[in-house]
Amino acid sequence: MRLDLKNERLLLENSSAQAVLSANELVDWYASRGISLSLQTGQESAPDLPEESPFTYSIWQEGEETCISAGSTYDWCAALDAIMREDGLNRLPLYHIAVPQTPSLACREQAPGAVRVMFYNHHGQLAGLCGPVDWCEQLQTELVSVYSPDVLALQEFTPWRSAKPGCLGDRLRVIGYTQVNGGYADNFTPLFYRADTLELIDSGFHLYSEYMNDQNQPDPQGAYKINNGKSKSLTWAVFEQRSGGKRFIAVSTHFMYIADPTDPECPLTAEQAEAAQLIDTAELLAVIGELRARPEYSGLPVIAGGDLNAFPDSAPVQALQAGGLTWLSAPGAAETLIENSPCGYPTFDVEKGYYTAFGQKLNRPEQIIDHAFVQGDLTVLDYITITDRSACYSSDHCPKFADFILN
Repeated sequence: MRLDLKNERLLLENSSAQAVLSANELVDWYASRGISLSLQTGQESAPDLPEESPFTYSIWQEGEETCISAGSTYDWCAALDAIMREDGLNRLPLYHIAVPQTPSLACREQAPGAVRVMFYNHHGQLAGLCGPVDWCEQLQTELVSVYSPDVLALQEFTPWRSAKPGCLGDRLRVIGYTQVNGGYADNFTPLFYRADTLELIDSGFHLYSEYMNDQNQPDPQGAYKINNGKSKSLTWAVFEQRSGGKRFIAVSTHFMYIADPTDPECPLTAEQAEAAQLIDTAELLAVIGELRARPEYSGLPVIAGGDLNAFPDSAPVQALQAGGLTWLSAPGAAETLIENSPCGYPTFDVEKGYYTAFGQKLNRPEQIIDHAFVQGDLTVLDYITITDRSACYSSDHCPKFADFILN
């Protein structure tokens, strides 16, 4: 393989490349797999980009080499799509390059005065099973930069890694986001927000029950562990729009997964696992209810969501609706409800060493486990699952975002 990083260009001679973050990190990544990679500096200049193109990339041939110049990872993915269409391929080895954060993808823009909240299990907890972690976090950061949510609700944000310098939390701060931990340092479900559009009024954290008893009730002395690694929790925050002064409550949450009797940390039967999720459900509803009962926050609109590890027809999703929340994936939840793909769960390619969704159809609505709910006086404009390639490569969950107007 020959790599030319001059002007963010990558020259490809074979199909062995899997991911490129930077020259040194690429060499290290391959060296860890026993592969020696030779890097060279090319002197060729790329052709000018046609003015009518909505992306900053160009593709050309130099002998048997396919050459791509791209302005961002989104442009890089667009170039790959163009190659795939031209060659009639439905699968192509992944090539990527780290470039300045100048995304030019024409993503869906927010309506004036709207608030955008994104829910994202970014898979930071299982770093060894998601490919090159730095590369994944760069893709995730650029994705956030492109869609620019006012509030970012994360799950599996491993606090002892993700908050380190150079990791995801630090990357998000660089692009203008402030972290809300709700007063709890080891928080796997933090909120991030844009301080230029929102003011933080108040925040809090709730760790879901860790044990339950034989009656499937929360019990600190219970025999059944129902919160692996204290990672199942919620973070809430009250925000005020800097333009307009309207307030709302945002909640990021992660429910217990469907464990089984062989699980090494939380051995549970299917019935017990569902009971654990219903405990999480009751505690989430209690927190929201308590907040909205406070005089200063009386009746504030709420948007809550995240990875519930529960299918649409599950007891927890039904219980949340019975508790007064509107499920955004429900038919007729909003007149202008739009979701471009009801589900996005890429699979891990063991041979390649990263998540990919090439050639896969992501329309599996019955298998949704990430959900968003609203309550109160607001109007939902959009509810969208992001299935950009940058999302599909970097986690086993594609993020969702909702745009809404505070009435």
